[in-house]
Amino acid sequence: KLLLYFIIYYLANTIAIASAQDNFFCGTSWSDASSNCDNRQPCPSATDDECSFASDHVCFGDTTCSIAAGNGSKFKYLALSNLPNVDYYAASNKKFCGSWYGEAGDMCSIGTHCPSGAGCSDVRH
Repeated sequence: KLLLYFIIYYLANTIAIASAQDNFFCGTSWSDASSNCDNRQPCPSATDDECSFASDHVCFGDTTCSIAAGNGSKFKYLALSNLPNVDYYAASNKKFCGSWYGEAGDMCSIGTHCPSGAGCSDVRH
């Protein structure tokens, strides 16, 4: 019985925490963060740093908005808008360091990228 009680207690607390984080949104006040939910930026970590869309917004908890309901979804890829414009098909964007082709493919990252084909300590692919 004790194990069952622990499992129920754990699940209840996990669901409560998850749902609380689901309702953290940015705004100038709690009522502002709770209105017009589709145009409010979520801040699931409950930090003001997540409110990057508008400089005067801070994070408010327990709002009437919900990430699970899809509110704030237009901000999902906000960080990707700051990426440089890169030609996907350019050969220089497909060169990575690795001792063989498979390793280069498995290990491709910004750190192993070698657009000129030089700079790798081992064979390039």
